[in-house]
Amino acid sequence: MFFLLPFFCNPYASPELQLEPPKLIAVFLLGAVIFGFYLSRRIHWLIGALFVVFAFNSWASGFGSMQMYGMAYLSSAIFVSLWFLELKEWQKGIIFKAIVLSSIVTGCFALLQLFNMDPIFKYAPGIDATLPIGFLGQTTKYGAFMAICFGIAVAYDFWLISLFIGVMALTSMSSMTFAAMLGVLIVRSRRMKHGVSISNLLIVVPGAGLLIGLFLRPEANVFFSHGRTEIWLATLKAWWNGRRLMGFGPGSFEVLFASNWQPESTRGMGIFNRAHSDYIQLIFEFGFPGILLIVGLIVCLIAYYWTFLKYPKVVVKSQIAAECAFTAMAVNALANFPFQLAPHYLIGIMSLSILLKSLKEDDTLLV
Repeated sequence: MFFLLPFFCNPYASPELQLEPPKLIAVFLLGAVIFGFYLSRRIHWLIGALFVVFAFNSWASGFGSMQMYGMAYLSSAIFVSLWFLELKEWQKGIIFKAIVLSSIVTGCFALLQLFNMDPIFKYAPGIDATLPIGFLGQTTKYGAFMAICFGIAVAYDFWLISLFIGVMALTSMSSMTFAAMLGVLIVRSRRMKHGVSISNLLIVVPGAGLLIGLFLRPEANVFFSHGRTEIWLATLKAWWNGRRLMGFGPGSFEVLFASNWQPESTRGMGIFNRAHSDYIQLIFEFGFPGILLIVGLIVCLIAYYWTFLKYPKVVVKSQIAAECAFTAMAVNALANFPFQLAPHYLIGIMSLSILLKSLKEDDTLLV
């Protein structure tokens, strides 16, 4: 809660204890730097940098309700991740398997919707927008969550369960759900017998198919439909012509974009309060520090690939689950917003923390 203090005016009841806003903000920023340094030592420098950038960006953009909301989310996810990293392998396994169980519940709920037997959302316009997550009861993006759970199930070799989850995930009719699941299979197959060849095949065949489709029907725009490309271009233009250095601040897209920059060609598709690409929205809200975070993430993932997947090592199951879950998140985030939804966000930060810690301490997670 310390990191939420600057969002409140004079939080102390006694006048002698009240800090003037500049002093309070200075304490906040110093605390953020110290905690970021701790995270860099405890997990990885990228997690520490993420926290520090978020804190300074909140200060630069002016503290408000959206920043407070985002700071609370990030702090909570990081504290949970710190706790999760301390668990024994069997304890991590229980949590990951509980997440898989929740996706089975969610998949069964999807069946009810498909047969018009939904006991909760009688008005539901579609599975992907309205299906509640089993273990949190939160209405959110169904396809993205199921793709993440598909990755965890595959990591633990629950093949029949993963088949059910995968089939039910595809009922969302989302191309990015398919792409996320394909990414999971590419990563997971590298640890199987003849896995490197299978993984390369899973990359080449769909890639060649997309290139052929792009050549034959360039207007199809298969993955980036529903106004996404127009929104992305408008988002980047608004950022470049506006606050390109530090961005508009956490949560600002939802408040500012639709009323100021949403293209007329997308008005009939509804109000866009998300950019439908977490990476592009990160640039809009965080500016050049956001770009540096994306570059840092790419560098770390490449380093992780060369360390653990180029020539696959035997590692504990929780690390494989983190590989698959974060792959699903990262791919889906290209044209969706899983990092803005509570269940996905928490699983994503937990998984990324496992991967980065294993990268920092190469031999600590090996068996």
